[in-house]
Amino acid sequence: MADSSITDPSNIIATASFATAVGSAIFAGWQARIAKRALKVAELSADAAKQSAETSAALAEIEKARFHTERRPRWIAVVERPQDHSQRRLRLALDSGEVDQVVVEFPDMSHVTFLEGQRVLPGMVIESPRRATFGPVQEKASAFWRISVAGAGWINQPGVAITSWLGDSKWYEVILIKQDSIPASAFDEDWAFELPHGGSNSHTQS
Repeated sequence: MADSSITDPSNIIATASFATAVGSAIFAGWQARIAKRALKVAELSADAAKQSAETSAALAEIEKARFHTERRPRWIAVVERPQDHSQRRLRLALDSGEVDQVVVEFPDMSHVTFLEGQRVLPGMVIESPRRATFGPVQEKASAFWRISVAGAGWINQPGVAITSWLGDSKWYEVILIKQDSIPASAFDEDWAFELPHGGSNSHTQS
């Protein structure tokens, strides 16, 4: 005689429900694993995007620094005097680059100062005995200031502080001062601002 429990509708329904539950559990497990893998992939993608952004930012900073360095103005500072040491002047030449403004400063403990009341061009200002400004300045242009040096002979001032601006860029450096003897007649033009193409102009500072 056949087992009547096999064909019992309630048993069939129960078996089907159990199978469905097992299948649902298995499917849910697969979904959980897929979701976990997707989350891991998303995390890796986010890390990669972050690293890429950081790398791009670092490269941008490197490029900005390189561009800033390449645009750095190159100055030459020379103190000139005639053989009798009767007067001296500072000549500041822009060897390369261009600037909107430059500040020239002697250290506070320096024995070198700018002479007040000397003739200068518009844009050139002696703000104090130790500080002068001028600008804009084109490449190969030079400016002259008469200076006073305590004591006789050559100056022992090692350098002069130069701060240059061009747009938002700023450069600061202390450059060594060269020294040179020139004919006394050359001091007749020490107030002139030498332009790159041979022109010049003058103005007496008030």
